[in-house]
Amino acid sequence: MESTITTQLIAKAKAPLLNSTLKMFMFAMVMANTASFMYLGLLPLYLKELNASVAQIGFFFTISQIIPLALQILGGWVSDTLGRLRSIAIGSIAGVFSYVGLFLAPSWQWVLVGTSLGAVTIPGGA
Repeated sequence: MESTITTQLIAKAKAPLLNSTLKMFMFAMVMANTASFMYLGLLPLYLKELNASVAQIGFFFTISQIIPLALQILGGWVSDTLGRLRSIAIGSIAGVFSYVGLFLAPSWQWVLVGTSLGAVTIPGGA
């Protein structure tokens, strides 16, 4: 009996830690996270193009750092209520709509709304 358990433990120890599916998923997540932060360097220029003043751009970035703090509490509640996988799916859908909102924004205030919706996708809250 003990040798069977020992054999099973040795077989599990020899199994690779990351299988090919998990490696592909991790690579996709790294690429998605890299791409999702590439626009941040151009965001002030985009806001300036939407006729935002320097003070309004500063206000935008201040508020866009505060909003995720509140949404993380909401994200934790959603994750506890619906489950982690469902909350990740909802966050992904919200993320798609947030980027669409950034493209279609007629003013910098609407960009703030889109960025706030994008804060729902932050994994720390889920």
